[in-house]
Amino acid sequence: MTETGQVIRVDGDKVVLQMVRNAACGSCNACSMAAESKNLELSALNLCAAKAGDLVEIRLETDSFLSAVAIAYGIPLLCLLAGMIAGYLVAGKIAPAQVEGISIIGGLTAMVISFLLIRSQEKKFKKEKYIPKAVKVL
Repeated sequence: MTETGQVIRVDGDKVVLQMVRNAACGSCNACSMAAESKNLELSALNLCAAKAGDLVEIRLETDSFLSAVAIAYGIPLLCLLAGMIAGYLVAGKIAPAQVEGISIIGGLTAMVISFLLIRSQEKKFKKEKYIPKAVKVL
């Protein structure tokens, strides 16, 4: 997956890039950018000795991108569902009248725990394979 961006500044072995959001990006909302903003800033490894003002090609390996999406969205979703099922099964035996409420609480609790576990492993996910790379000055 490749995109282009303009180098705003060089920060050690990384560059901070300004990128224009494309049409597909505008409907995604995966990042924290406001919908009305057309530009976003991104940090990438500087593998092409780019300087401020250069236009560069940015590459993120597709399998790394899919892994990051699975970690960020898939694991919490699975935990939400597992927590709801566990809450439903436990509540069915303990308090049948509150099955729905306990199921919701169980799901939300499991999802929050998954977010905390993912957050605690953030350093592991900041490995080079998950970081965009500036590979070529255009």
